[in-house]
Amino acid sequence: MKFIKTLLFVVIATLFTSAIKAQSIGDYIDVVFLKNGSIIKGIIIEQVPGQTLRSQTNDGSQFVYQISEIEKYGRELKPGMTANTASASKSAPREPRVPKPFFTKEKGYFGDVTFLGGAGMGFRVTNGYKFGRFGYLGMAVGFEGLRTVNRYDSYANPMLFNGIPGMGDRSPFATANIIYAGDILNKKITPFYQLELGYGMNLMPIQTRYYGYYDDVTGMYTDYAYQVRSIGGPMGGAAFGVKFNTLKRVNFKLALDARWHTNITDPMNSINGRPGFNDGSDVNLDGGTGIRFSIGF
Repeated sequence: MKFIKTLLFVVIATLFTSAIKAQSIGDYIDVVFLKNGSIIKGIIIEQVPGQTLRSQTNDGSQFVYQISEIEKYGRELKPGMTANTASASKSAPREPRVPKPFFTKEKGYFGDVTFLGGAGMGFRVTNGYKFGRFGYLGMAVGFEGLRTVNRYDSYANPMLFNGIPGMGDRSPFATANIIYAGDILNKKITPFYQLELGYGMNLMPIQTRYYGYYDDVTGMYTDYAYQVRSIGGPMGGAAFGVKFNTLKRVNFKLALDARWHTNITDPMNSINGRPGFNDGSDVNLDGGTGIRFSIGF
């Protein structure tokens, strides 16, 4: 029976030694576990199958042990080393991919500054309250250059408008809009939408326009001028774009929009005495598409 145990130990030791020869000893140390509880770390420098095992420690000391004193022995990585074999690399768990952090409010007050282009050049300042990801409710006040279309424009010279060369058919408006907006995803980069409804008031309501009239009787052109009171009126719009959240309490939004506004006009009189212009008020609708950029807080 003792012979069988000794033979089995020799076979196992031989197989183990053959298996670990393929590994570089440079990154490993041999560890001998004795039956009395001692653990010897170093290098196995000699082995007599079934009889003795010689080990050398880091300080150069050598120890010889009888096989009957040994419970088991093996190898482990040196302190501070990591496994560099292919099998070790495959078995090492990969670190999970951590998404980049970003800041977004769950609820609370918010504000942003928006710059408008396209259908009306200008800017707006918005303040409001966020009820959730899909619910922003706020008030936007702004200053915008909007077209003041009326039915007499076919007579006008657009090069001179309101006495301001180069203004064309635009006039400065003070605007106020109730906005409702929301973020579609809870991500660092998310699509967003915004709906708005409000009122625009013309800050230069009295407009003077000029035109040339051809008299069939005299065969001559006569320059005439007329005045229109442009009040402004209801306005609204919708925007859809992308919102970029950052790690700080700042976000950026870029969007395309569609905006419309009305203009109530009241023709006043013909300055040069030309009749036919003071015949009642009318409401004119104008609008178009544009682009907007916002900085939010």
